Amino acid sequence: MVTRILVPLDGSRSAESVLPATASFARVCRAPVALVHIVEKNAPQAVHDEHHLQDWPEAEAYLDGLKVLLESEGVAVTCHVHQDELSNVPAAIALHVQELGADFVMMCTHGRNDIRRFIWGSIAQQVAATHTVPVFFIPPKNGRGGRAYTCGSIMLPLDGREEHEPAVAVAQFLAGAFKAAVFPVLAVPRSSEVGASLGAISRLLPRATEELLDQSTVQGKEYLDGIRERLEADGLTVSTLLVRGNPERALLRTIAKHRPDLMVLGTHGRSGLSAAFEGSVAPKICSRSRVPIILVPAKEEE
Repeated sequence: MVTRILVPLDGSRSAESVLPATASFARVCRAPVALVHIVEKNAPQAVHDEHHLQDWPEAEAYLDGLKVLLESEGVAVTCHVHQDELSNVPAAIALHVQELGADFVMMCTHGRNDIRRFIWGSIAQQVAATHTVPVFFIPPKNGRGGRAYTCGSIMLPLDGREEHEPAVAVAQFLAGAFKAAVFPVLAVPRSSEVGASLGAISRLLPRATEELLDQSTVQGKEYLDGIRERLEADGLTVSTLLVRGNPERALLRTIAKHRPDLMVLGTHGRSGLSAAFEGSVAPKICSRSRVPIILVPAKEEE
């Protein structure tokens, strides 16, 4: 499933936080890595008080140094610097995904902490929003010298919708590759915590809403049982979890309790104002969780 991993870098130690996980994924998946830098138009001198690459000769030398480091760990690496200055970095990354034949992107979540970031989301979320390939992103840690990444447990938040099924396939593949346990999770809200679509009905018909949610709980358990059987048929260790409450808060509580090494989450790629108005859970979880996350593009409607 993973045949080439693309890793965008900007020269900062924070961005390099993804390298230990990159080496681990590359070895386990037996996939080569493409290190990429996009020369940004009007690039800042620093990002979070760290140096930001300014031109292609500097970027080329920088990537070549990381190439030597990763190759010493048994990883096949190529380097690519886009020399033309571009202002839309996420779009450029998505273009390189196609040009280089990558089917997986790995990057750090650091970015500018301002109103533009709220409206448009982090670069990682913007890349996920291009609906190209799964995007792994990890909170910044200790740069290239960070601890080696291991994955013994994968949390798989689900909502029962068919368009998010690609996330199941990604979790299934990675669980097999890492020999990790899988925890499919489904959250069913209480009547006091339903979204806007059921809010008015809940106030007018509270009992009917409770009955509907109870039915959703039964259906949710049946859905999780089906996912469990599918994953166990592949020889995986699986434990399903159905939790009640606001999906965002329930998932964050579940993450804090079980402390998975990785979370695989289906998403439509919404971020910022779009996510706030439409109730998308993925960007909210991504911004509050310290667990590495893979955002998997939802299946497009036919």
